Amino acid sequence: MEWNRLPKRFVVQSVLATVFKAVFLWFPMLFGVSWIVGWSYSIEIKAMIPFLAWIASGILVLSVVYSIFEVPRRCFALTTLDMTYRYGLFARTEIVIPFSRIQAVASYNSTLGRLFRVSTLQIVQVNDNTKLRGLDFQTVATVREYIALRVFDIAKRHNAQQLESLKDDDQRDETLNNNLHDNTPLALSALVGTVDPSWSRYKCLGFELFGSVVLAVLVVPILLGFGGGVAWELLDLSWNSAAIPFFGILGSLWIALSTLTILYPCLEVPRRGYALRKTDLSMTRGVISKKREVWPLTNIQHVTKSSRFVERKFNFSNLLVYVAGAGTTLYRLEKAEAEKLREQILDRARKYNSDLDNGKNKQHDHKA
Repeated sequence: MEWNRLPKRFVVQSVLATVFKAVFLWFPMLFGVSWIVGWSYSIEIKAMIPFLAWIASGILVLSVVYSIFEVPRRCFALTTLDMTYRYGLFARTEIVIPFSRIQAVASYNSTLGRLFRVSTLQIVQVNDNTKLRGLDFQTVATVREYIALRVFDIAKRHNAQQLESLKDDDQRDETLNNNLHDNTPLALSALVGTVDPSWSRYKCLGFELFGSVVLAVLVVPILLGFGGGVAWELLDLSWNSAAIPFFGILGSLWIALSTLTILYPCLEVPRRGYALRKTDLSMTRGVISKKREVWPLTNIQHVTKSSRFVERKFNFSNLLVYVAGAGTTLYRLEKAEAEKLREQILDRARKYNSDLDNGKNKQHDHKA
């Protein structure tokens, strides 16, 4: 089996991500809990600062050292029937994921990931997700498309094999059986590169802007007013000169948050897209964290169209696509477009299972 290692630059990204988590998540939680404990037992926080600093520094150093030694040991391998992922330093884990059990596959990259040109591959199974972090852009795109195609191909061949087994004679197509049971290791260099599909874009920018303006005018001021009131009481401020800069800060926050709330749809909606291909439904979306999903048509259980009251007034619908234990939603498609896409998905899903169903019916009629 040929193991594929992660790029070395992912080690640097992991260390930076660990530092960011420590500074903006672990340390504030540690000091917050310590402040509550000190306040409860009348302990001065100044006396606890050296102790807390030692704990925080120890956590940070251990986390960074662990990332430096653990990340290079992560690797994955591909065969014609499954994918294997190995990780861990002290307790090593090896996960084998059969393609026949995969429901969908996705990839996404964060802002920090785009800086180091690495992505995360997410494999969706029934009631479980496996994430492979640190693959470079080209690798994650190639592996994502290969897995989706193999999931589709294995399901088709499995149906064909069942149909073959319905015949009166016991002859079997050996080539078909070999394709289903021979587990041949694969190298990344043997996989075919991917080409972006022709994306169908959404037409709901006006509706999203309308919702953003409502949030900016109504919801954001209410939240800022509540937070400002709590801060006013905690800081024990009075109506004097200190109130002017306080309300100036609240006003600046309102302008900044409202601008971001209104600006975000202008950047995000044009980047949404979907493509109904021969073997799958692909989706792309995201500005800060970009995500690409691939849902093989052979796994689709059912498709639901829904719309809320306001969406109906603007002639929009949401399309919910379900597989076993998971699902995805195409938000705010035009009503006619959603209906057309739903019928196309269902028609293709029926087509891939119709041969097996017809074969079973014929066998049942023959026995009857």
